[in-house]
Amino acid sequence: MPPHGFLAVVLGLCAMAAGLGAFSVISRHRDGARTDVSPKLAAWTGSIAIWLAALAGLAFACQPVMPLWSRIAIALGLAVAASVALVAVPRIGNAALKMRLPLVLGTHFAVLLATVCSLVDDVVTVWAGIAIVATLAAVARTVPTRARFLHVGAGYAYALFVFGVALDLLGIGTIALLCLTTSFGSIGAIAATFLRRVAAPAWYAILVVAVAPILVIVTVSGSGTAALAPWRGYGLIAASWLLLGLGMLLGRGASARAEYLRVLQWPTLGVAIAAGAAGAIQGARFGLGADPILAGGVPLVLLSLAIGLAGALPAALGALAMLRIAPQGSRLARTRWLYAPTAVYVAVATWPSIERDWFTIWMMWSLMLAYLLAVVVIAWRLRNRPSSLPPVWFVFAIAFLTAIVAWSPRELRVEWFSLPLGFFLIVAGAVVLTGARADAARQQPDSGSGQDGTVTGWPAGWYGSWPLLAPGVVTLLVASVAATFTDPQTWRAILVIVIALVAILIGSRLKLAAPFLIGIVVLPLENVLVFLVQIGRGIESMPWWITLAVVGAVLLIIAVTYERRAGEENSITDRLRDLR
Repeated sequence: MPPHGFLAVVLGLCAMAAGLGAFSVISRHRDGARTDVSPKLAAWTGSIAIWLAALAGLAFACQPVMPLWSRIAIALGLAVAASVALVAVPRIGNAALKMRLPLVLGTHFAVLLATVCSLVDDVVTVWAGIAIVATLAAVARTVPTRARFLHVGAGYAYALFVFGVALDLLGIGTIALLCLTTSFGSIGAIAATFLRRVAAPAWYAILVVAVAPILVIVTVSGSGTAALAPWRGYGLIAASWLLLGLGMLLGRGASARAEYLRVLQWPTLGVAIAAGAAGAIQGARFGLGADPILAGGVPLVLLSLAIGLAGALPAALGALAMLRIAPQGSRLARTRWLYAPTAVYVAVATWPSIERDWFTIWMMWSLMLAYLLAVVVIAWRLRNRPSSLPPVWFVFAIAFLTAIVAWSPRELRVEWFSLPLGFFLIVAGAVVLTGARADAARQQPDSGSGQDGTVTGWPAGWYGSWPLLAPGVVTLLVASVAATFTDPQTWRAILVIVIALVAILIGSRLKLAAPFLIGIVVLPLENVLVFLVQIGRGIESMPWWITLAVVGAVLLIIAVTYERRAGEENSITDRLRDLR
């Protein structure tokens, strides 16, 4: 668009805004004969006129013929003028939302426009940044008080960004720049702690901006000095422990100052949990080779696991402390996600260290087993009472991903992972299944209501073998059934048949529908797959036929025995209906 084109657009928008505004004013002063239509028409026409006027102001600030400083000054000036009008003029501030909304959004877009324009030059970014932050403080007055913490967080984040750009202009190196920016942000957060005018939501926003993102950026970003790289993560882990101790100390004492500082206990513990992510990220960087490390003969997987645990422990203790101070019956007291970061940190720290080494593979397999044991422990706790531990599906998902990582070198068969995954998932469901039979009226403990069967609460609140046992039985079999077609082995085909037979026996003996019917389906399916891959090509015919003969004989004996016991009183439909 030619330079004069912007001016034409601005004039056109102003003309339309003026015309619609005049029409709105005229409509309001018409005779009472059409009072049912005129007020609505006048209101919407006036709103459109204000939208067009706001758009004209933004377009005027975008004119390329004006110097950069002029465009920034116009955008910020319009934002301040509109903010003052909304706050200081009662007729505008008390107008309907459809009248105020164009001005409120226009002020925010004007600040955003000035910010984008200032980023083209670092010097302009620094000096304009001061004005942008000040303007953002004025713009915050145009929104309700409960939403102003967003402006506080955005303004504080941009102030730290401008501070970093200024340090970069002075020629300060990357490591020093990050350290100084972090320190400046922390000092600001400490100062805000002792200012009573800073509301709690605004203080939380300042704390999050000052600590959490900067910690993550410092941990993830590389450094030019190899000697400083490992110590960066260690320092952040130490900060997590220090914040944990500080959070516990803030809850002590009975003085007025202690009561005031007790408000900071939850956010401090929350930041301690977040800072524990440094262990996971640093362990992952070691595994990926992004940071050098002197292993001294110690396997890399152990070092990554150790540093992951070093960050996970303060996260776990912080979660425990938050649960202890949570008011009875509050959402924080009922949540099951506070320990989730701990579970994630250990896994994320260890996964990238996988390699074609038997010790590493078995260590990863052992980590999978530890998560599966945690699955059973969580299910056992849910059997009798509510639990603050993460949902079973969440921990099982971590175990499943760990199994994929451990299997990725392709040194172990898939059954080394699918069988433990399926077995422990069956045990988790069976633990609650036996409790459900003993007390069928037990409610799902995670919801606080009588509603059963939530995914988060599984296996608690679910009844019957299908929701409780079917996931584990399917997990136990599906990988081997699929591998029969892709990698046919005699022992694998026999294993699938044996597991299916055991599922049928248990299902018929305990009257459980899921294992019985899944076993019935898997038997012919595995036979079809074996014949599709052709017996004799990976699967030996003699052991296979012997297995089928034995299985057929066992099934025949079961059928005859059950028929003699039941007699002719029950039909097949009745017997299937008895399964649970």
